[in-house]
Amino acid sequence: RLPVDQYEVYWYTSFDDTRYTDNPGTDKEQVLVSQFSGRVRWNEKWSGGIEGRYLYQDSVFDASIAQTNFSSLKALGHQFSLKPSVRYEVNPKAYAEIEVGLVRQYLDEPLDGYWQLGPAVRLVPWKGTRLQFSLEYSPLLQYYDHREELLKDGSPVTGTHLMFLTHHLEAKGSWKISTNAPLTLTVRSGMDWNRDSGSGYFDYWRNYASPEIRWQPGRWDLRARLSWNLYDYSVQTATAPSTATRSKQTLTTGGRIERKINKHWSVFGDFEYERALGNVTLDEYTASTVSLGLIFEF
Repeated sequence: RLPVDQYEVYWYTSFDDTRYTDNPGTDKEQVLVSQFSGRVRWNEKWSGGIEGRYLYQDSVFDASIAQTNFSSLKALGHQFSLKPSVRYEVNPKAYAEIEVGLVRQYLDEPLDGYWQLGPAVRLVPWKGTRLQFSLEYSPLLQYYDHREELLKDGSPVTGTHLMFLTHHLEAKGSWKISTNAPLTLTVRSGMDWNRDSGSGYFDYWRNYASPEIRWQPGRWDLRARLSWNLYDYSVQTATAPSTATRSKQTLTTGGRIERKINKHWSVFGDFEYERALGNVTLDEYTASTVSLGLIFEF
């Protein structure tokens, strides 16, 4: 529903089904997302909103960042989240917003479910037709159901529950370079500081940057993207004989071509190449993925 008065309601559902012809880890991945959001305008400056989200995932991810298993694992589970928010509009092109998020994640073994709670402060000093910029900060507390804290040598502490506190800071800018054949450059950059409730075994700093350029001439949608991540750990160490602390970085590049056939159907092709480097032997890998598919919208 479009905002024709002081009320705004939005509902979105997406289902992705990916089949692999040559993947030793899994033959398929499935992701279902259903999201509902609403906003009510109290006056010219203030408004309140709420967002509810359900996520089903059957997918493979790199578990080495915050797990003791230095490999890819299959994540199978359900996630429920609720995020109320309050927004103050400085002017029609700038606003400040604060939201509080509550997330419940259920995961099948060997992964563990958790609760996540934390506020997010979002500043949008400029939101024009061609140029947009935003800054966001959020401290997130994550409490696991069964995972135990670890000592500095990686051994578990019986009877404890592991918690993470992650400080997240991100800047995002978007520039519509051309209006005739829309050409848009979007850049995201930020950092995470993760601390655990135990010895600091999972403490790390993450720095990242991710530019994307998008061209939308007519029925076409063309994208090229690049993503860089650097992880520096405080306690975990590199592969012997090195005595340095663990460090890992990933570089991902890719592109996507999408063509709209009619009101409901589109076809796409997607390519992604990822390279991981680090001073822990098991952290290093390369992966390439080529995807072809159909999109149905209603």
